[in-house]
Amino acid sequence: MYSLLKNIGVIAMTMTMTMTTAFAENITFNASVPPSEVVIHSLIKPYLEALEKATNKELTFQLFTAGQMFGALNTMSSIRDGAVKGGMVDAVYHRNQMPYSATFGDLIAFSPEPVAAVGASLETFFKNCPECLLEFKKNNLIALGGTSTAPYTIMCSKELSSLADLKGLRIRGSIDFHFSLIKALGANGVNIPFGDITQSFERGNIDCLLGGPTWLQSFGITDLVKSRVSTVSFGTITLPALVTFQRSTWDGLSEDIKKIMLSNIAKYIANGTIEIIKDNDSAASKAHNAGMQEVVFGEALVSLREKFLVTERLRLIKSGKERGAENVESMLDSYLETYKIWEELSKEINGDKDKFVEVLNKRIYNDLSL
Repeated sequence: MYSLLKNIGVIAMTMTMTMTTAFAENITFNASVPPSEVVIHSLIKPYLEALEKATNKELTFQLFTAGQMFGALNTMSSIRDGAVKGGMVDAVYHRNQMPYSATFGDLIAFSPEPVAAVGASLETFFKNCPECLLEFKKNNLIALGGTSTAPYTIMCSKELSSLADLKGLRIRGSIDFHFSLIKALGANGVNIPFGDITQSFERGNIDCLLGGPTWLQSFGITDLVKSRVSTVSFGTITLPALVTFQRSTWDGLSEDIKKIMLSNIAKYIANGTIEIIKDNDSAASKAHNAGMQEVVFGEALVSLREKFLVTERLRLIKSGKERGAENVESMLDSYLETYKIWEELSKEINGDKDKFVEVLNKRIYNDLSL
């Protein structure tokens, strides 16, 4: 009798283990950036770890960073086709397949403040851009959220005293926004690959670059930069689909699991966004200690930026329509209205992660159905 009961117990335990294994879902997640990036260690990695814990490992994750599996250009198709089940997606690389979603990559000039940019981009993406959601669905994808970059500023190896000093300087750029801004400043755009930035700065092939102070550390040029134009932020890149999964995998998850994934994301979006800002400020402080001066050009630059926004709006609309986003102007107007709201909300949040989470959930995630 004891032997029989023992065997029954072993069989039951084996069945339980088999059932647990059968219902466990392992998700491979591809990130094209290294683990040292804030977006990895403050957003993606802790979010995936939190999901494992909250689901009692019904969901498990394998995080591949630094493009170990796929680069930024191939992540979208790799998720769509099932080579991985999740990853960082930037629709800018897929303008023809995702003409509306790619518009977020053109909103830089209209997104000067990171918290407002993140909130407005997520709210627009999920609530006011059905075309964006449809594009992701057609590509077997589902986005849950994302963050933004630190604000773009101009950092130069020369000492600057007025806006006129930028005229004729060689400023590193790589995208349409960069070159439109550089032209508006009367400077010359130079398309230098990331790998050549350090050497180009050292040799004087470029005088300035558009980016955040963290770049100074990344490229080892902190000691070479003498001036940063800080009158205004020239904008941030919003990335509302930074955390994306394969839709067919998502559809196979239970409703409880989906709720856990949605209810946890705001915490890590807030954490990642605030930490990006802190990282940027810390890098700026180190650059100041190394001799970088903040240069304020006052009303002259504010006025130039206002004029630039007019031409940038026209460029954005033209670019959107050329790639197939016929209603891009309506999407832009919706974003701008939402951004104004989030500008005020950002002042109330004032760097408080808990408040940021509360607002994100209230305005977006609490009633989000995907």
